[in-house]
Amino acid sequence: AKDSSYEQRSTCAREAAKGIKTEQDLNEFRQMLTKVTVERVLNSELGDHLGYDKHESSVNSNSRNGTSRKILRTEDGQFQLDTSRDREGSFEHKLVKKSQTRFTINGCLTYISASIKKGRITFSMDDSAKKVVYLAVS
Repeated sequence: AKDSSYEQRSTCAREAAKGIKTEQDLNEFRQMLTKVTVERVLNSELGDHLGYDKHESSVNSNSRNGTSRKILRTEDGQFQLDTSRDREGSFEHKLVKKSQTRFTINGCLTYISASIKKGRITFSMDDSAKKVVYLAVS
């Protein structure tokens, strides 16, 4: 039997697939999903570094300091990525380095899979918005 999170992901995928009519639509959707997933992982990496998640309060002197935009080129084209940063500038992402401009989807999936197996990250469905939501487990 499939669990309820599988059913939620399946429902979300079916809903998203309704808007895919052409190969370009499919490529744009894949890039959008990659962008959202990568940005969630980057935010989690920063949260691990700072010791608190986004929208939580902290007594730490270092804090989140917005995002920087960069263009990543993949096998399927390119997309704009918003990378989170810290106020002190002491943090560097592991998934996407500061000077990195090329990105492979397989490399991303390998990194995320390894992080899930280590218990560092999980994904779940936000019922209210029916969006994939990333949760950090530290």
